[in-house]
Amino acid sequence: MKKIIFYLLIIFTLIGCATKPPTYDNSMFSKIVTVEPEPIVKTIEKVNYIFVDKNAKEIELKHEEKTEKITPEELITRANKNSEIKVVDETYLQDNIVVYPYKDGAVFDLITTPSNVTDLRLEANEEVTGQPAIGDPSRWEISAVNSVENNKNIQHFFISPLSVGLKTTMIIPTNKRTYYFNLYSTKSTNMIAVKFNYYTDKKINMPKSYPITHYNLEDLDFNYEIASTKGEPMWKPVAVFSDDEHTYIDLGNLFDITAGAPNLYYTRGWRKPPEMINSRLMGSLYIVDFVLTENDYFLLKENNDEILISRRL
Repeated sequence: MKKIIFYLLIIFTLIGCATKPPTYDNSMFSKIVTVEPEPIVKTIEKVNYIFVDKNAKEIELKHEEKTEKITPEELITRANKNSEIKVVDETYLQDNIVVYPYKDGAVFDLITTPSNVTDLRLEANEEVTGQPAIGDPSRWEISAVNSVENNKNIQHFFISPLSVGLKTTMIIPTNKRTYYFNLYSTKSTNMIAVKFNYYTDKKINMPKSYPITHYNLEDLDFNYEIASTKGEPMWKPVAVFSDDEHTYIDLGNLFDITAGAPNLYYTRGWRKPPEMINSRLMGSLYIVDFVLTENDYFLLKENNDEILISRRL
């Protein structure tokens, strides 16, 4: 009997130890620290608005400086948004074809609809070096097709979404460059075809009347901003670039010189009045015999339309 009682005491003791919650030294958790990324302090200088009087004699550029804290995530979101190229006016259209000015690192919008196909065309003789990468392959159909035009091979991608309201990204690597796209599916808007103007190709043809007929890519600077300050004129430049001595402003294929050309003004720094400058208009290309500095601007003006050109900081 005594043995039975002894064994029962041992069993109850073991059960009590098993059900007793373990204790921890809380000091061990104080050593675990969650590290949040430090916000980036950035000073932003921006133009509030631009005012030009009726005679284009004065221009007032009001600006402000402010300091803000921005996280790395916000900085990446802004960079992605700023790199996106959209169709904003008629200069991007050639009949029913969207013509994007190619820029390295830019993200181009492709707008599609279900039950329709968008034809994405690459440069002649450009070769794809890998499969296109798409973020949502299960809900998008993409096929590759080759055509021959003027004895040159053209790579096409036929793109179609399976439903409305989709958004994803796509990357296409080639032997000349890498393309980045945002793909959107809408209910009724569809880009029939999309291709590119390659201003940053190896050579750029200049007007025959100009003594220099081409430039190498390494000699040209495309680091310019083009902003509509009043209206959206048909002659809004499609590209601005410069060499060491000249600035070239391309008004695009839709420019009609018979309808009149915009006047070209130049302003030196903040709050300086604009002055009309000497330039040569050859076809759709304005040629200016100097290059903008950091705080200088070109102003194109015709009637109520104005375009501001500045260096990209």
